[in-house]
Amino acid sequence: MPIQWQGINIRCVLFDQERLDLKNNGFCFYFCLLLQCSQSWQDVSKSQTVININTCLKVVWFLLFALSGYISYFALGKTVRMPKQKLESVFSCPSVFLVSMSPYLKQIFTGDLFYLTCNASGNTVKWYKDGVEQQMWADGTVRIAVTSPKDSGIYQCQINGPKSDPVHIKVQDYVPTASLSINTGQPVMKTGDSVVLKIENEDGLQGWNCWVNRGEKTNKVKLKLKNDTVSLNFQTTNLTVPETIYWCTDNTGCRTNQITLRTSDKQVSLEMYPQSAVVGQSLTLRCLAWGTDQISHTVFYKGDSVVKKGGSSTYEISPVSDDTEGTYKCHATFTHVARTSGPPYSVLSDHQDVLIQKRPVTAVLSEDMVCSCQSCPGNWSERYYKKHDQSWVRLSSKPSGAGTFSCRAVGARMRTSLSASIHVPHPNPSGILIIILIVGLVALIVAAVAYIWHKRRNATGE
Repeated sequence: MPIQWQGINIRCVLFDQERLDLKNNGFCFYFCLLLQCSQSWQDVSKSQTVININTCLKVVWFLLFALSGYISYFALGKTVRMPKQKLESVFSCPSVFLVSMSPYLKQIFTGDLFYLTCNASGNTVKWYKDGVEQQMWADGTVRIAVTSPKDSGIYQCQINGPKSDPVHIKVQDYVPTASLSINTGQPVMKTGDSVVLKIENEDGLQGWNCWVNRGEKTNKVKLKLKNDTVSLNFQTTNLTVPETIYWCTDNTGCRTNQITLRTSDKQVSLEMYPQSAVVGQSLTLRCLAWGTDQISHTVFYKGDSVVKKGGSSTYEISPVSDDTEGTYKCHATFTHVARTSGPPYSVLSDHQDVLIQKRPVTAVLSEDMVCSCQSCPGNWSERYYKKHDQSWVRLSSKPSGAGTFSCRAVGARMRTSLSASIHVPHPNPSGILIIILIVGLVALIVAAVAYIWHKRRNATGE
């Protein structure tokens, strides 16, 4: 199997003899192993690729064996040989390049975004998923956005002959145990600006840190936490690249959803709320002009076709369907309050890709307030929530009384989406009054009948 090192293709023929003479043939063998091991560690440092550590441990094993072989050769005048069968059982020469993931995610959930990169040089790149060539992927880096369980599989790339080691991707059909959201700012910001993000975890934030990915680089964001906090706001650094991804993890393997922030140099941007367009839910597109709300006319486009125009700067899509997916942009006519003369400004935004996300597994709340999840594995617990203003507040027990309630099932490192809400109205005061009056009237009639009967009985007795 050839190995490319500094532009030179090196081929090590390891298993063409019944026995391998470590003295005469060992140099090429160990050179190949060391190149592959060092290349793997370089890939790890660049893109946090997970490799099979056993490969490098086997390299150390062979180096120790070589050292003993050379010592015995010079000390005893003998050549140490290893049977071919033994050699193959201990070490199988791995691929010469790897597929790396950026940002690296230990757990992948529905809606995540990541890139796969083929870490090798060459003119022609082929990608395979579960052994099937992906004709639409021809670049060294592929973007997998808004993941779903259908993206699970084994990925490999191929350049000039050999295939890479396989990368196993499994997308969980659930949501992470904690949430990350934009508290102040927009999904699309002007280059150089920043936003404030909010992390929330019902079980506390001790042991949590956040991460930021800008292309191939991932850096740690240390949080200033208090002992009893369950939510925290923190400001991002200035956004200077087209795409920045934030997410958070704790020391047990739990994580939040991702927040993807993009930049634009234009005065008008197209914003999307929420960031993920989920089938069956509603989506709002907003045309925003920086520094003013004096927008007199807006045109929304899907591709090059007008989908809405008029005085409103928002475009509501409800419910979201597969046909909603596409590339959108908006054109705004606006002015500033301080501008007293001259024609209004007219600016077209950058385009935004609206990708459709499959709805994760959702719990079910019955009319008698029982939370269930038929597809949840193992022993999952239930949590109940009551709506307060525009947020959900966790309850310590099953719902009772009036209000709007929801629930979710929670596992070790993942949870379901919130169930559809159930509204329990307050008792109708007029209805209660009518019931009281009816009960009182019935009691009065019963009392009158009893009185008349008692009076007639006494009269008959006399």
